[in-house]
Amino acid sequence: MLSTPHPVPLFAPKELAMVSGQLARALQQAKPTERVFFSLPKPDVAYSEDRTVGSLFLRGRYLHLVLQDHSSFIQADSGGGELKDLRDSKGMKLWVAGPTQAAMVPDLEEPRWAPFEAMHLSLNVKDVLAQRAAPSPARANRAGVELPAAAFQKIGPSAGPSDELQLQIRELTSSNLELRSRLDDQKKKMEELNTQMERLRLELDQAKSKKQPPRKLPAP
Repeated sequence: MLSTPHPVPLFAPKELAMVSGQLARALQQAKPTERVFFSLPKPDVAYSEDRTVGSLFLRGRYLHLVLQDHSSFIQADSGGGELKDLRDSKGMKLWVAGPTQAAMVPDLEEPRWAPFEAMHLSLNVKDVLAQRAAPSPARANRAGVELPAAAFQKIGPSAGPSDELQLQIRELTSSNLELRSRLDDQKKKMEELNTQMERLRLELDQAKSKKQPPRKLPAP
């Protein structure tokens, strides 16, 4: 209430270097219906009850992120020592650092969010990887002098974990696309079988109607 809201990264550089490889391996091992959960203590302090808590999961072409708590924002004092209220989101909002943009997920592909999963966002994995692979154009400052694109790169951990995470996500995306193709084929086969069953049912009904003798009317 007394301070201006300011953006903070989901993971500090030290945290990202520590968990990126583990998250990539966990996503690779997770089943299509499973999630990967993370819970990190507040960095650079001896003890704190505040943690960064959330989950990641792949569904089709989208990577979904759910954030339940962040260690940068202190836990509200309930005055009675009660446990944290699940509805307390500390006024947080999730944003994606540009130029990447959050995906607009169609209703048919939207996950069934739990009641207290209000803070979530989705990314189109293929679009993000294609955007990161494309060369960044040189930008200009206010004076009109061109500066190299490297000057605008985000400060973060070494490229090793990030490259490994990208490779794992690319492999997962390929596996998901293959799985989706198989599911589409199975769906088409099921539709063909249903059509054949319906045709056979109609033929049987017609054959039965031909065999049944006409009903005789009672004599007056």
